[in-house]
Amino acid sequence: MLVAMGIFGSVVVLPDAPNRLWNVKAKDLAETVPSDHLLEASNAIAEAIDIQSRRDTTGSMLPNNLITSVWNETLRSLVEMIDDPSRVVKDLEYSARVVPDAEAGDWHRVVTTIRAERHLPRTKGRSVWFSYCSSMASLSDEFDEHSDGCIARELIQMQDGEDTKAWFDRVADYDVLFDMDGQRVEVTDTKTMSTSEGHIFRILFDPGVIADRFASTELRIEFNLPSNTNDLPVKFAAYSVVGTATVTIEIVDNAYEIHCDEYLSPASRNLEINRDRTGRSTTCTIRTKGTTVLPIGAGAVFSWNRLQQPQV
Repeated sequence: MLVAMGIFGSVVVLPDAPNRLWNVKAKDLAETVPSDHLLEASNAIAEAIDIQSRRDTTGSMLPNNLITSVWNETLRSLVEMIDDPSRVVKDLEYSARVVPDAEAGDWHRVVTTIRAERHLPRTKGRSVWFSYCSSMASLSDEFDEHSDGCIARELIQMQDGEDTKAWFDRVADYDVLFDMDGQRVEVTDTKTMSTSEGHIFRILFDPGVIADRFASTELRIEFNLPSNTNDLPVKFAAYSVVGTATVTIEIVDNAYEIHCDEYLSPASRNLEINRDRTGRSTTCTIRTKGTTVLPIGAGAVFSWNRLQQPQV
């Protein structure tokens, strides 16, 4: 009887008994199985689903290992979030307010605001920064610096006849404000960088110990766009967005119409687009519905043009 009970107990509790897989509790796994073994097990589950899909009597239309490949890519993103929590934000709100100037040689005034629950990058010296970049190449370089402290960046291209000093002077006059949990994070320093591919102007902040956890954040950025520019790309290229996402653009002039090309939720289409016109402005808002997971690279491109007949 003792032998029989021992055999029965081993069948129930041994983790390598596949027919017991569906009875396993997440808490038990977390307490008994090392994380690297859990990751290996998840790969085995994906491969098993892949095999079963091809055993279906109806015949699977998917190529071999496709399910496993998709699973592993998703798993890679999860591992990145675990290792670097700044790679995901919660409940993001992005808004851009554009004050247009139709006169040649003048500028559109733009203010963008990003609100979200986020964990700042774990930097060695605690400082994080926002960057103005003069070219696509320098902008790409700053995206590569995300985990080292670059929390956001903006492309401010050099204009005809504008030299390096004039560009640095121009972006230094723009305001950048950063709040965490409702408290202003003071600017500690600025840094200029130049390469053959472009220029970078960094505004540095020291959030202190609050950077060690998820917190509500608000980043407000001001800059100018040339008056012949009529589009604004919005791309979340450094992190995934979980929860809800709202992206809004407002043109402070109701004689304009706004167009948008979104790629926020291409799979589920779980979103809504609303347009509104008041006596003083025109707005377009894209909002995801319910709980949504937007992959790295999601975003939208807004463009605007002046109506032939002004609105009254």
